[in-house]
Amino acid sequence: MRSTFPRCLLLAGLVLIGGCYDKDDYVPSANETRLTLLSPSGTNTVAADGFSRLGLIARISPRADADRRTVVFSTSAGTLIGGTGVGATREVPADTAGEAFIELQSSQRVETALVTAGVKDVPGLTTNLTVSFVALDPNQILRFTTVPNGPFPADGATSTSFSVTLSGAVPPDANGLRTVQFTTTAGSFGVGGPTTIGVPADAGNVATVDLTSPSTITTGHLRATINGVTREVPLSFDRALPHRITVTTDTFSVAAGSQANLSVTLARDIGQVTNGTPVLYRAEGTAGELPSTYFQNATLSNSGTASVVFRPDSSNTYKGPVTITARVEGSGAAGSVRVEIP
Repeated sequence: MRSTFPRCLLLAGLVLIGGCYDKDDYVPSANETRLTLLSPSGTNTVAADGFSRLGLIARISPRADADRRTVVFSTSAGTLIGGTGVGATREVPADTAGEAFIELQSSQRVETALVTAGVKDVPGLTTNLTVSFVALDPNQILRFTTVPNGPFPADGATSTSFSVTLSGAVPPDANGLRTVQFTTTAGSFGVGGPTTIGVPADAGNVATVDLTSPSTITTGHLRATINGVTREVPLSFDRALPHRITVTTDTFSVAAGSQANLSVTLARDIGQVTNGTPVLYRAEGTAGELPSTYFQNATLSNSGTASVVFRPDSSNTYKGPVTITARVEGSGAAGSVRVEIP
């Protein structure tokens, strides 16, 4: 009679092994490991501005072995942000859901980046995703949001505020600031100040600069630049007119054939009247206006003053008081002085 012991022992062993099996203990082989690469935002485009980023996720099986859970990323353009740098690649361990996240930062060129993801130490298991770096709308990065209406007075002192708003995605510099460089081709930043100045953006992504008017009539541009993006607005400076006019004379009695030397002061609340401003004169007696030819040697304004000679000619027959008025075209100000023709 043959013994049944070995067969019983073998069957018991098989039952024991079968009873310990759990489907969750199964780990896919290298060939069965899944790998996908996608953009969770649903877009494969990003602005070619050198700082915009696109998040990418590589997915593998959540049950992959521990030594097959590191995803290796590489790109043909732009810069990968995140993970651990290993040569030209970045390594990111997958989380418990089997996802490895990385960001692709664009270059400043319009081009296509080929992003490759592979599982470390699993040869041949790779996937690709193309991302387009597209031409950007500069206004999405930087735009003027406060531009007062010109022209502005060419008085050498008026301060006019301009503001730009920048995208919140613009990264800070090494000092933690996002500084906008302003440059003007007319006027300056402060009286006698520079024509280029850096202004950090505030918490609301706004940078404001105060532009001081030049003292001459001119045109130009105000430019704002950050991260290689430049926006500009035109500038125009027109004649600064007087707010007050004062007329004085060296004599109050002017006989026919003699003269009175008149001095005219042109004043503003801010700055000074633009040099070269012409002054208009009128002489009026009790019988009406006297000939304009009585005014001679008129000078244009210089540093806020002008002069003229009032000389009634020898043929003048009018005698009596004369009111001499000085004004500047376009200004509501006027000044006068009273003289007598005996």
